[in-house]
Amino acid sequence: GLNGSIQYQIDANYMKDGQVFSEYRVKDGMSAREAEAAIGLRNKWKVQDGLYINTSFEHLESLEGKNNNTATAATVGVDYLAKDKYKFTTRAEKRWGEQTDTFLHSFGYANKVNDDITLLLKNIYSLQEDNARSKERTIDRFQIGMAYRDYDNNIIDHLAKLEYRYDDNELTDNAYTKKTYIASLHTNYHPVRRLTLSGHYA
Repeated sequence: GLNGSIQYQIDANYMKDGQVFSEYRVKDGMSAREAEAAIGLRNKWKVQDGLYINTSFEHLESLEGKNNNTATAATVGVDYLAKDKYKFTTRAEKRWGEQTDTFLHSFGYANKVNDDITLLLKNIYSLQEDNARSKERTIDRFQIGMAYRDYDNNIIDHLAKLEYRYDDNELTDNAYTKKTYIASLHTNYHPVRRLTLSGHYA
């Protein structure tokens, strides 16, 4: 669109599961008000069957625009997928910027109790630091849930979740701390393959 974003990307595999990339991003295609150039590396390392380490490195340079978004970021992640009964994944990213530094960590775990029931665990933590004002914002979202699927007939499935959200924000003029608890139930009913009826309650 006229006010949409445009992204040009060139990438190449320099090794197995390794990619070098260069991107040019324009947030306003008509005026190029926010233009950025990024270059980086992405790698996926196989430690053994079902165990992978993912790494990435990116440098972002602001070319045009009022905001200086120049930043450097590094990411490392681990995926363990070897077992049929359980799987987990975790990621950590640190970004150093001219205006703000950020840290993001995510963790996910799934345990298959039987063919019908799977237990789920997920947590996302982020920390944003304003370099000029020495203020920060911390957000954490923790979810625990259980998924049920009618394995034999595949007619109905349920997802029940309990979630805790924490938001401590010093970056806004009116600093606040929010703590939220959410319980939710999501159900899908498939009487025939072409029809799905969904219901959600929280």
